[in-house]
Amino acid sequence: MGGRRGAAGSAAGVITGIACVTMAACGDGDTPPTAGPVVRDSAGVEIVENTAPRWGPDDAWTLAPEPALAVGTLDGDDPYLLAQVSAPTLRSDRSLVLANRGTNHVRAFAPDGSLLWQAGGEGEGPGEFLSLSWVAVIPGDSVLAWDFRSRRVTVLAPDGETARTYTPTPAEGTTTAAPMAVLDGGRVLANGGVTFSGGEGQGTEVVWPQVGYYLADLEGAIQDSVLSAHTGELVVMRDAGSIGVMPPPLARTGFVDARGDWIVSGASQTVDLAVRTSDGTLVRRVRLTVPPETPVDGDLERAVDAQLGPDADPEARRTRMRQLADVSLPDRYPVADQVVVEADGTIWLRIWRAPWASDEPARWRIFDPAGAFLGILTVPSGFDLREIEGDRLVGIHTDALGVEQVRVYALQR
Repeated sequence: MGGRRGAAGSAAGVITGIACVTMAACGDGDTPPTAGPVVRDSAGVEIVENTAPRWGPDDAWTLAPEPALAVGTLDGDDPYLLAQVSAPTLRSDRSLVLANRGTNHVRAFAPDGSLLWQAGGEGEGPGEFLSLSWVAVIPGDSVLAWDFRSRRVTVLAPDGETARTYTPTPAEGTTTAAPMAVLDGGRVLANGGVTFSGGEGQGTEVVWPQVGYYLADLEGAIQDSVLSAHTGELVVMRDAGSIGVMPPPLARTGFVDARGDWIVSGASQTVDLAVRTSDGTLVRRVRLTVPPETPVDGDLERAVDAQLGPDADPEARRTRMRQLADVSLPDRYPVADQVVVEADGTIWLRIWRAPWASDEPARWRIFDPAGAFLGILTVPSGFDLREIEGDRLVGIHTDALGVEQVRVYALQR
């Protein structure tokens, strides 16, 4: 069990377009299956070069047509009304824990979907949160809950009672130690975050910042630095001491995930994943050849329209276009935008979707623990995968009305 990122979910309903992975749908395009990748050594680091999937017609993984568990509804009792859900995760008994950021509550649900307990609420006292942003399960089925504003971790006992609180110690040169995953042995992977200051002068620049990642213990003490990795690309606008920050259209991004004894990182422009053991040792690079696709005329406008939404004020659109006047589109589309790693080292890499195609079902490239590219699995439309726990996929579904629902799907490997 381990923590994941934050986000959103939906109401119950008939699920269509469920994952169907066949040989023709497993690779990029119609590439036939291959016997396996080319593996070589480079200064003690294994390089795994993939060009095609390994799955054939009878090998593909599939999802059950209906979720095994669905929590969240449009109408009902308060604990089942979800808002700004983050980090849904399963405990050892397959009960579900999540952060409901909209109300600053940690909630736990039984495997049948009934509420077990609710903890927290807005406040600064013990067991309360100003900005609950993440939860994770630690050994013994207790829960870590991270409050971003107060920079405080609350440890909840398996029954939801507050056990203790602590403030993680930031690494030297950083201002925070935000936990993001729990590894084997109860170690916590935390990041130092990114900060910007207004400064003097004015102008617009595009930056692609890097963040340091650190190992900490369950009391928040930093133990080791394990890697530095890109976050999302940003447009930084300064004007006489004031500052504005926003992502550019078709932004480059970096991604990191950790689970078990593995930490996996990568960036959006190529499939080139760095695989580390939990002490930070780089052991493998996993690569896949993906033909580049180039942005075309009109993509900037399409991306802005997608960011602002269909009901955006025309003046807001003009303002945004002025802000981006000095921003160039990248020379190629990103190819990936999120990674999820399983406890055994299996890697799931989400294929990038253009902002104007965000309603399309997400597609995930899957690599086995040795780095071989298996194929592609498509998840239901609106479903944002956050965690794989054995034969269960955990994520957040958001419907057309913005109603969130945490869903758990059975996976047939």
